[in-house]
Amino acid sequence: MQVTFVEYSQSDQDGIVHWLTSETWEYFETPSPTQEMVVNWVSNGHFHGERARSFWIQSEIGENVGFISVFEIRDPVPRIDLRVSASYRRMGIGKQALRFIADFIFREFPMALRIEGNTRQDNIAMRKTFAACGWVKESHYRALWKTDTGEYVASIGYAIIKQDWLNGTVTAVDWNDEP
Repeated sequence: MQVTFVEYSQSDQDGIVHWLTSETWEYFETPSPTQEMVVNWVSNGHFHGERARSFWIQSEIGENVGFISVFEIRDPVPRIDLRVSASYRRMGIGKQALRFIADFIFREFPMALRIEGNTRQDNIAMRKTFAACGWVKESHYRALWKTDTGEYVASIGYAIIKQDWLNGTVTAVDWNDEP
């Protein structure tokens, strides 16, 4: 499925509140955000402002099927957050979104040296999506991410560096560099 990206505006508070509260986000720290939580996020500039930008991911008919945000946008190492509606997962939307956001960040914010994203260890689909788009696994934090059942799973960190994005390459991490 081909998608388009439309920049989110603070004026679309009702849209983001409805979208985020209409389903459960299993692999997120807050799997079932409340209306009050999302309104608070919007009013604090979480999705759009000096430090963040976000984009609706829309289907061919203009339906909001996903949402991608970039935080700490003016830092050399911005972070991303990606959500795709359950009924639209496994259609290649995540790959399009990761490619879009890397292009956006590296073109619009030349001081960005790298982009980071994290996911839970058990979110295999997202881990495969990161890898397929040239993002490299750089961290594995054991027992860090608390699930909605109260257990802790590992948080896995991925990144893409500007040089790899420019050259269309993937630079692996040297995991065997211990003295």
